[in-house]
This record gives sequence, structure tokens and C-alpha cells, in this order.
Amino acid sequence: DYQTYVERLQNAQRVSRREVWTDLPNYAVEHVVDSIVAIAKALSLTPKELRMDGHFVTRKLRELVFDGVSGIVSFTDDGDRLNSTYTIHNMQRDGEYGELVWENIGSTGNQIGSATLKSGVCFAQIGCSNNVWPTDRYPEVPASVAIWVVIVIVIISSLLVLVLLKYWRSRAKKKYYLLEMEKKMQAMGKIDTELLEINNQVEVATKRQASLILKRAELVEIPVTWTNTDETIVDVTPNDSEYWDVFDKLRNTKPNAYISKLWRVQNKSLLTYYSFHKDRLSTQGFTNERSVWHGTSALDPSIVYDDQQDGFMMQFAAKGLWGRGIYFADKSTYSHNYAYRVPQYDFSDKRPRGVHGEREMFLTKLLTGNEIFMDRTKSRLKSDECKALIIPPTDSSTNQRYHTVTGETNGSQVWIVYENGRAYPEYLVRYYCGNRDSKRTPFESKSEAMRKLNLNANFDEQNLKASMNKSFQRQSLTARLFGTTDFQTTDDNQTTVSWKFRDDNGWKSYSVGNQKIIESVYQSFTNGTSLNSIIQITSDQWTYEVNVNHMNQKNIEHSGHKKRDVERKVMSNEK
Repeated sequence: DYQTYVERLQNAQRVSRREVWTDLPNYAVEHVVDSIVAIAKALSLTPKELRMDGHFVTRKLRELVFDGVSGIVSFTDDGDRLNSTYTIHNMQRDGEYGELVWENIGSTGNQIGSATLKSGVCFAQIGCSNNVWPTDRYPEVPASVAIWVVIVIVIISSLLVLVLLKYWRSRAKKKYYLLEMEKKMQAMGKIDTELLEINNQVEVATKRQASLILKRAELVEIPVTWTNTDETIVDVTPNDSEYWDVFDKLRNTKPNAYISKLWRVQNKSLLTYYSFHKDRLSTQGFTNERSVWHGTSALDPSIVYDDQQDGFMMQFAAKGLWGRGIYFADKSTYSHNYAYRVPQYDFSDKRPRGVHGEREMFLTKLLTGNEIFMDRTKSRLKSDECKALIIPPTDSSTNQRYHTVTGETNGSQVWIVYENGRAYPEYLVRYYCGNRDSKRTPFESKSEAMRKLNLNANFDEQNLKASMNKSFQRQSLTARLFGTTDFQTTDDNQTTVSWKFRDDNGWKSYSVGNQKIIESVYQSFTNGTSLNSIIQITSDQWTYEVNVNHMNQKNIEHSGHKKRDVERKVMSNEK
């Protein structure tokens, strides 16, 4: 029956994976009915025993001719429908905007021109018309695109995507950096504000510190050896016992060394700072103070003795065997290797030019406090530990750092400090090595100096008066009458000596009386009868200090202590 046929058709469609129909299309009903009738007629004309023979049944179908639902039914020799009529269905839109539905528009047979249409046929892209028909040619295959064109398009597209991606990332990154920069600027603004406040506090503290230092300086006990002067270094001559104390300490480990000049450092600011540290350590129970040597290498010693705050500074310290610190030695032979080489030209208004081979180093007072001996030769590990020091190690017994590190090297004990203020440059020693030069070192020993000084103890005052009277008596009558500034100093009156000083307008002569005083001191110093080379004179209500050895004068009452050159000129009286 019909339902059985539909089910079998559906099973066949499922097996072939085609669309499964729920009902037979109405456009095939007529042919299906006629096909069923034709098969039934053929089977009725076939004997029962031959109904399983397909060829016999097919011959009976070819013989059939009857009027069926779809028209006259007959078959060709091949078994096909002869002059069959087919209903034409066309999918058309129901109205202008309606749905697409199948419409019966006519019928057609197997022969050309046998079609009968009820209405126009609708074709896609052409419309519904009986006059326009699609071409019977197959549609042309669009020209294929070359593979290289496809590759180029893919590459360009990829590059474009990369550029867009990079641009997007760049914008995102720039936005991130701008946000971060804004945060940093805000943070820096806060830091700058805090720094400004700290700077203001430091400025106030610095002023307070300066005030306290001045008050402390007034309480500091000035050494009895200091003279009443504002100069930071003062000459120490062989007639001072401290000269020979330094002399002996220098030659104790360097016996071929001789002092050519010795200065006492009189820097009240440095002494105040040093005394502060001395009091600080004494409150901790450490009162040990050492007299040690220090060479400044290429650094001019004036950087130390003219400084008004620290003196020896860690800022100039170099890294040595015990790390970066300020080194001091027990033996002068050690510091000799680091002594300052004195230039042989005018380089200072306080120290004269040097002679070939002269050097300078400090004899220093050092507060060592709690010190630790570190033997760097003990092991390689210990040597590396010493070299890495920037502060002293910790004393395990007190859980506090040691104040000073000490050790031995090149036959001398050395002390290293890692902070400013615990050393005071007591003396600046200029010396030379080799044979003694009697002009630079007039006495070979303290005993020789004291013996000669005792023999001439009363020379200066008596000889000065006698020399002045003698010189005055030898003045020419013209000099006494007209006040000439030249006077004769030789017994045979064959030469005349003139003393002059240079001011802003050129050379000017001293008064006759001052010339006599200066010449008398000069003669005594150069003859070796006196070690004194400095004399004070008064002129124009000012007091001057004239140095006949350095040939200069200094106004000791003027705030600037300005120095002037002095000249001694000897002129012949022969006609």
C-alpha cells in the first residue's frame, strides 16, 4: 500500500544519506499511480509461475497501452515511458514580499515544443517572463587567481595586522609610561618637598653647630707653645726645644734625614674639633693619644692645615692594605714613602719654594681609642678581609665597633681611622735626606745648638744696640742733615746698604732707624751669631714683622695680614 511504499522510500533515503521525505511530492503522484497500474497490468498478464522473471514482465510492459491519470501510458522497447507528460512546477514568490512556494505552471512531454504553460516561468536574476530564457551554455568558471597573488595578499594582510597590533601596543605602552611618569613626578615632588624641609633643618643645624663650635673654642685650652697670631702655621726655629723633639723623632728611624723648615700648626678650629672627639672618647674610658707620622702624597699639606672643619678627611683617603681609611705610621721611614714633594717654584704665600729633594709630612696627634690589631699576613682570607674594610669591625665584648684598626707593614706599625676629626696635624716638617746642609740645618744636634745659644744668650739685645749706635755714628753728615735713607755698614765706608719694601706704587725705603734695626738682625742671622731672622718694626702707626730670611714683611695689625716683598741693596761708594 501507499504507507508501506513511503516507509521503504524513506529507508532508502536514509541509507543513501539524502533528504528524507515525509510524503511523496504531489508533482510525482500521477506518474506513481500510472506506474503502479502499469506494473499491476503487466503482472496480471504474466502467468503466476513467470512473475519472478523480470525479462518476461518487461515484455508485457512494452505491450501495454492504456489511458492513465497522467495521459496515454505506453512504453518503448527499452522500457521507458512513451510520450509521457510531465507537470511543470516553478518556485515563485507569493506576492511581492511573500514566501517562496511551488506553483503548477503547465506540462510538457518528451518532445521539443510539447510544453504547455499556464503562466510565465520565473528564473533567478531574470524574473518571470515567457520571452526571456536563460542561456543553454554552462556558466563560465571565473578566472582563477595566481598563487603568488594569493601569497602577496596574505603577506600584506599579515603585515597590516602586525602594524596595527604594534601601533595598538605602542599606544597602550605609551599610555602606561605616561601614567608611570605621572606617578614618579608626584613621588619626586613629595621627595623634593621633604628634601627642602631637610635642607632648611640642616641649615639651621649648621648655624647652630657653628655657634656651638665657637663657644667650645672659647673653652679649649690653647697649648702654651702657641704664639699670638692668626696664621695657621708658625715657624719653629732651632732655639725652641720642640724643634729638637721633632728633629729627634724624625731621625729616630730615618737617621739620614735633616729638618730644613719646621712649622707649628695653630688651627684653632681643627683643635676644637679634635678636642671634641678627645672628650667623647675619654667619656668612654679611652684616653690613649699617639704621636704618629702622615704623608699626604701629591696633596698639598695646606689642604689639611688651612681647613677649618675636618683637617684629615676621608674624602681624600685612598684604598690600602686595610681598606679605605686615613693611615698613620709609627716610623718616619714608612711615611717618607708618602711624603709631599716640595715644588721648586713659588707655590704658597706661607711656605717658601723648595730645594731639590725636599719633602714634607705631618707629625700628628692621633686618638686611637679602642683599637684592634689585624694581622693581614695570617692568611689570604684575612688579607682580603682587611682590604675590604670601610669601617672597623665590631668588638664582641661590647657589641660596639672598634675606633681604630692597627697592623704592621714594611717594618712599621700603622693605625687606620675611618672617620674625620680624630687626628690633629701638630707639626709640618720639611726635610731632606743625605749630608747636612749648614745653611738649611745650622746645627747638627740639640746639644750643639744649646751650647752656641748659651754662649750668645745675651747677644741679640746688646749687639743690636751696639750695632745701631755704631751704624748711626758712621752715617755721613749729609744723611744726618737731610735725612737720607741710605746708611753705611762697612768699616771702611766703601759700601752703603739700603733696605726697601714694595707697596702698590713701587719700591720705598724704610726710615733710617728701621733700616739700622733690620740690617743688624740680618748681619747677626747670616753670621750665625743668632738664630733669629724676624724683627718687628713700627712705621706709620702700623706694626710690621720683617723676615730677613724669606725677605718679606707682614702687617701683623692689619686684618688681612698682607705680605710685601723686602729688598736689601748694597751700593759701592767708590768714585
